[in-house]
Amino acid sequence: MRTRTIIILTGITALAIAGAMVVSTRPASTSNNPAATNGTAPTSDSNLFLPAIAPAADRIDRIEIESAGQRTVLVKRDEAWIVDNRAGYPAVMDRIAGLVAGLGSAATIEPRTSQPDLYDRIGVGEPGPDQPVATRVRIAAADTPLADVILGAAGPATSDPTLPPMRYARRSGEDRAYLIATTAAPQADPMAWLNRIALEIRPERIARVRIETPDGAAIRVSRDTPADTFALAGLAEGEAPDAGAVARAGNALGFISADNIQPAADLDWSNARSATFATFDGLVISFELAEHEGVTWAKLAAAVDPAALTEPEPATPQPATDDARTPIPDQTTRANEPLDISAPPAVEPSDVVPPTDRMTQDPAPTEANTPEPIELAATRDEAARLNAQWQGWAYALAEFKARQLALSRSEYLAK
Repeated sequence: MRTRTIIILTGITALAIAGAMVVSTRPASTSNNPAATNGTAPTSDSNLFLPAIAPAADRIDRIEIESAGQRTVLVKRDEAWIVDNRAGYPAVMDRIAGLVAGLGSAATIEPRTSQPDLYDRIGVGEPGPDQPVATRVRIAAADTPLADVILGAAGPATSDPTLPPMRYARRSGEDRAYLIATTAAPQADPMAWLNRIALEIRPERIARVRIETPDGAAIRVSRDTPADTFALAGLAEGEAPDAGAVARAGNALGFISADNIQPAADLDWSNARSATFATFDGLVISFELAEHEGVTWAKLAAAVDPAALTEPEPATPQPATDDARTPIPDQTTRANEPLDISAPPAVEPSDVVPPTDRMTQDPAPTEANTPEPIELAATRDEAARLNAQWQGWAYALAEFKARQLALSRSEYLAK
């Protein structure tokens, strides 16, 4: 590889790192910037392919990505990024920072063709359903265009894995295509910009599970300590549990990743099934599960079960005993109303009692000044965070997870 190319590639790596830090951490600037006022790139002798991006990186508020018939619109509102064409679902900031840094530090290696009939060979023609490679990216700050570029096919491979990859690119409206070096790899699928991990709970936290099956039966499994195996309740004489199926029911909450996300109000929940998971530290997660066009959708809500920890944490450390943690009883508390895990839950985000209301919500006057266990206070914070993420949204479950929550009662029994 030529020395000049190596120097450029090494420099872009440092620029990309610095650019990502700017996008992620620098507050909005109020300084005047030529790129932000007239949309033109500032005069520079550098090799930057899109020089207007870096000076305005902290003021960028709109990014559009189009490729192969797909389109993503990312918009910054109130200092947070959302996917505008996914009903405003929050976007993953790190991915946006990486894209801006990668394009802002993109370096020109050498000019290539200016003949339109050769564009398709290197993927820099106009994007469309019949152009699987070409990806168009538009970046703006306060309605001022900063970049409009078509990224094409990958360029020659580098022998040094620490250097950024090369690819072909053409600034929209210009005839000349270029070979550039950039770490940017934008995707036009809106799902690529969403945080698809709806929930991740360590399996050892789960104490009790109730799953309403499609045939109307309710499966209940529970255990007294994290070291125990789950036991299936309600067995008739002569019935034996399928140990594997029971264990999978107990561990079903471990990792929930969505294949799609949309507003919950857009779906019909009138025939929804329910599932409830209770942890040893007082967290109660409820699901509503509905089928729509062959896909299982879930609404999630979190609540707190104050009865899970019946004893306040001691002021001084005490020796551990075998019964130091009280198992979750059959009845829990939902804002001082019964929450029976053996019945379909009715859990709403409001079930998490705000910190300022905790004392007034205590049922017994003698407990009014009893300090809340630290572990339960952390659970309240966790429930509030989860509800803030979930409220108003429905998550399409992966097929294997949907199947895990849709077994019939007979499938929990040994054959």
